[in-house]
Amino acid sequence: MKTAPHKDINDKTQGLLAHLKNYKKAIVAYSGGVDSALLAYMANKALGKNMLAVIADSPSLGRRELQQALDFTTEHDIATMVIKTHEMNNGKYLANTGDRCYHCKQALFSEIKNLRQQLFSSERKEWTLLFGANADDSTDYRPGSQAAEEHLIQAPFVDLSISKEEIRDICRLFELNIAEKPAMPCLSSRIPHGEKVSLEKLKQIEEGEDFLKDLGLTILRVRHHGDLARIEVPLEAMPWVMEHKEEILKRFKEIGFLYITLDLSPFSSGSLNVAIGK
Repeated sequence: MKTAPHKDINDKTQGLLAHLKNYKKAIVAYSGGVDSALLAYMANKALGKNMLAVIADSPSLGRRELQQALDFTTEHDIATMVIKTHEMNNGKYLANTGDRCYHCKQALFSEIKNLRQQLFSSERKEWTLLFGANADDSTDYRPGSQAAEEHLIQAPFVDLSISKEEIRDICRLFELNIAEKPAMPCLSSRIPHGEKVSLEKLKQIEEGEDFLKDLGLTILRVRHHGDLARIEVPLEAMPWVMEHKEEILKRFKEIGFLYITLDLSPFSSGSLNVAIGK
C-alpha cells in the first residue's frame, strides 16, 4: 500500500510548482542527480514548453550517468540539450585545489549563458537560469555555489528551504525512480585535492566503479591515489567486497592500479574534503 505523503511535503510541492511558474521561462542546469532531476521534472510540470534542461557532456561525468540522465528526461518528456564544457582546458581546474568545483561550475554556467544567447537572443532575459542546490548544501563545502551567485543562477530549493530528504520525499510523491538514487558527484571528486585531474585518472575511476556496480554494489567510491585505488563502501558491504576480492584485484590491476585497498572507515560522501579542513 502506498504511504500517504506528509502534509508538509504536499504543501512544499505545491509551493515549489507555484514558485517555478513565476519564472515564466527557465533553463535548468541538469546533471542527472536527484536534485537537478527533480528540479527539471517540476519545472517541466510548471512551465511545459517554456523550460529546457541542459546537461554537460564532460569527462568528469560517467557515460552511464549521462545515459541514465538522458533516459530520465526522455521518459518524462522533458526538453533536454547536451552541451560540451571545457573545464579540462583550464589549468586551475586540473590543478585540483580546493576550488576545483568553482572552476567547473564557471565553465558550465558560462556555456549555458552562451546557449541562452544563441537560442533566445531577443528574449534571453526572460529565460531564468536555475540549478538544484538544496537547503542542506550550506553544511558542506560547495565552492560551486559561488560561481552560481556570480552568474545570478537561481536556486529554488534554497529559496523555499527544501532539504535533500524533502527532495527525495517529493520524488516519492510522484513515484520517480530517482527517489532512492545514491548521490553521485563528478568523477574528479575521487581525486584528492592537490593531485592533478587527468583524463587517464577519470577513465580509471569510471572503469573501476562501473565494474563494482556490475558486481552488485550500489553505494561506493573509488578514490584515486596514484598507483593505489581506495575503495569506499558502507560497513555492511565490506564482507561482500572481501568475498569478491580476487575478481576486484584482477580487474583493478587491468585498469592500471598497482595497489587496491578497502577503506576500513565506512563510505562517506565528500570524505576527501577532510584534507582541506572542510
